[in-house]
Amino acid sequence: MKKREMENLCDGQVEGGSAGTAGSFCCLFYFFFIYAPLELYVTNQTEFWFDFYKILKAVLQNFALFFGLNVLGILLAACISKVFCRFVTAAELVVLLTLYVQGNFLVNHMPPFDGTEIVWEDYRGENIKTAIVCILIAAAVVTAAKLLGAKRFQGICMAVSAGLSGILMITLVTMTVTTGAYRERTTYYALENGQYRLSQDQNFLVLLLDAVDAKTFEEVMDSDPAYTETFADFTYYPDMVGAYPWTAFSVPYILSGKWYEGEEYYLDYAAAAVDESGLFRELSERDYDIALYESDPWVTSYTYQFSNMVELQHEAYVWKYFRRAICKLGGIRYAPFFLKEYCYRAIVQTQGQHNAFVDESNPLYTWDLKEFATHMQEEKVTYQEGKCFRYYHLQGGHVPFLYDADLNAVGDSSYTETLEANIRVIGQFLDKLKQSDLYDNSVIIVMADHGFDPQNEVSAYDRQNPLFLVKGVGESHPLQTSLVPAAYEDLQDAYVRLMDGAAGDAIFPYQEGEKRERRYIFYENTEHVMYEWLQTGPAWDFNAYRETGNKYPRKN
Repeated sequence: MKKREMENLCDGQVEGGSAGTAGSFCCLFYFFFIYAPLELYVTNQTEFWFDFYKILKAVLQNFALFFGLNVLGILLAACISKVFCRFVTAAELVVLLTLYVQGNFLVNHMPPFDGTEIVWEDYRGENIKTAIVCILIAAAVVTAAKLLGAKRFQGICMAVSAGLSGILMITLVTMTVTTGAYRERTTYYALENGQYRLSQDQNFLVLLLDAVDAKTFEEVMDSDPAYTETFADFTYYPDMVGAYPWTAFSVPYILSGKWYEGEEYYLDYAAAAVDESGLFRELSERDYDIALYESDPWVTSYTYQFSNMVELQHEAYVWKYFRRAICKLGGIRYAPFFLKEYCYRAIVQTQGQHNAFVDESNPLYTWDLKEFATHMQEEKVTYQEGKCFRYYHLQGGHVPFLYDADLNAVGDSSYTETLEANIRVIGQFLDKLKQSDLYDNSVIIVMADHGFDPQNEVSAYDRQNPLFLVKGVGESHPLQTSLVPAAYEDLQDAYVRLMDGAAGDAIFPYQEGEKRERRYIFYENTEHVMYEWLQTGPAWDFNAYRETGNKYPRKN
């Protein structure tokens, strides 16, 4: 009799056999190894260097490997004891439901993965929430098993697993199709060289410092007369309203003047912004050579040619390490908080596996402030025919704060020290132009993509007042301040005026003290709804904003 029962157990034919457990395992492993990493990728495509097909290959391999190993484990459990097999079934259902609830209902306080230093001790309270949810789900599963009996419970496990798998499959396919994630990406990267190949006729130079707040920058400048002297010949606009609180939408808007209002997905918007850019159209019509020095991959544009951009082929250095990093991606959203620190490492690890095939003598541009300063010292200024437009996106005041005021890598610097380091690097940049007799014939804009609140590094609040300084061709005067109510929505016309020879204090058609409502679109980086605001007072007064009631979906 025992021999017969053991044979039935191994065949999965006894009450509570392995079929239901295999179904639970299939759903669990599909959920964690396929759905979760692909969902993160599809909703955050711009954060990753690899395309949809590379991550799809990795997740399918991971799923096949771990599911195969666990099928063997299930069969072994079934051969050991049907009670043990039932326990495994229940445990897998608890894990599946806990992960699902964690990722869908307990993610309001997820740490950002934009480089902000995360203090994991601050999230211990989230672990308590996860533990409570897990205990409640486990109690519900155990109660259901006792009330329904083993056979009916097994059937319910299979039904729940099948139903959830179907829902997740439909959701994933829908997201992939509607976001266009399945489309092959044609992206361009900026090469490092050529930053100082400039024109003796006229240059239009933009130094965009990431996350620099106007008022904080002003306080740093006022702390040392030498800093103010750095910006002699410039006009400073403290009453400047930006467009968005984060880089993703701010940069395309600065270069194009095209608002994002949720009609399209981000990559489509960014590509359209480049193609429809009034700035690039004007530069092209005036025969400027255009080069964009941007660390992130640049979206496809067939309308304009960027002289320093190249299309690259991307592979992973070591596929097995890349695949391991992809394993952890799903846990960024769905893992309990005590495991998230381990999972968040996947962001850096996937970047570390990026092998872009480029000429080693001409590496990719990086926004790192110290590397920019080092390269500035090494690359000599050369001259080319015609006019030049150069856009340099620098680290600015973006977290983490790596450098002290003397550009020493300390790793625990402050925001104000970081801004001091930026001023010194900008000063070196301006000196390089002066030594090459290119300063006077250059339009120079020093600006930020958005402001920043040093008291709350991860919040979108109080980021509406970005730095903006400008010098026109041939200007010579002490640093001056203009309190006209300007906004980034005025930039496209201002660019043209600067190309036409306007001075820095004559590029906005407003008067100091003039009353004006300025548009600003607010959103938190972790949310998918954007809100239209109007600034009714000075740009730096966050309490002077009023909501219009217009809302826009944010489609990443």
